[in-house]
Amino acid sequence: MVKISLNLASILLYRPTNNFAAHGYGPVFLAGAEIIRLLDLNKFHLEEGALQLKK
Repeated sequence: MVKISLNLASILLYRPTNNFAAHGYGPVFLAGAEIIRLLDLNKFHLEEGALQLKK
């Protein structure tokens, strides 16, 4: 009988991945870039703790 022990590191290190998968760091960085672009191109102010874009 062969005993296979897996820990979290080995699962994350050797798990199959797909370059076209919609998860991981890529979508997070793209969303962050869009937020930065939105704030750079528009005027905004804080009102009662909420970010308000000006027209």
